[in-house]
Amino acid sequence: MDGPLFKRALLGSLSWLSANHEEANRLNVFPVPDGDTGTNMLLTLQSAVEDIKESNAAEVSKIAKLASHGSLMGARGNSGVILSQIFRGFARAVEGKSELSPRELAAAFEEAANAAYRAVNKPTEGTILTVAREAGRAASAAASDADASVPGVAFAVNGGGGPEPLTTRAITNSLNRITAPSTAPDGASSFSMDATGRSSASSRPTGWTCSPCSPWTRRTAPCT
Repeated sequence: MDGPLFKRALLGSLSWLSANHEEANRLNVFPVPDGDTGTNMLLTLQSAVEDIKESNAAEVSKIAKLASHGSLMGARGNSGVILSQIFRGFARAVEGKSELSPRELAAAFEEAANAAYRAVNKPTEGTILTVAREAGRAASAAASDADASVPGVAFAVNGGGGPEPLTTRAITNSLNRITAPSTAPDGASSFSMDATGRSSASSRPTGWTCSPCSPWTRRTAPCT
């Protein structure tokens, strides 16, 4: 997998989520049944794609880094911030790589899940974390085959194309509290979010402020 292929995969993911985010909203029952998980993930993914859409980078690492940055800047709600951590873990795993072999792709999926788990104070199973972990395991199993291929790994991550693919089960829930050390933008050292979606920064980033709808929102007026 090279940069252009990864970019196409993200564009395809955005198309899929745009068509299915309402299903994810209906599945949203944790920590509160507010029915916005699919919407929050869609907005977060849109921000990631916004950062990559003009890039012609050939290296998968460059596209992954852009997507990670975009998802963090545009993260919405608990599920969106967790998604941004998945992107962050993937980007770190592929840092410096021009393209990925099946094993490298599988390792990146596993590290993406690990990064998300590490960012959560109290990981709760049955959420997007569980699906990210199982997707990584499926990728690793597919990559271990003698005739493994990048499309084969991607197929495994999607649940093998069965009647209930992992991607459909993935977006079920937000988490009650997340902390993402050293990932806040523009100098903030950390941020956390409670079950209501309210965020707090241990060091406010320059030009940004916390809000209930997003962990970081560009401010248009001075903070009060």
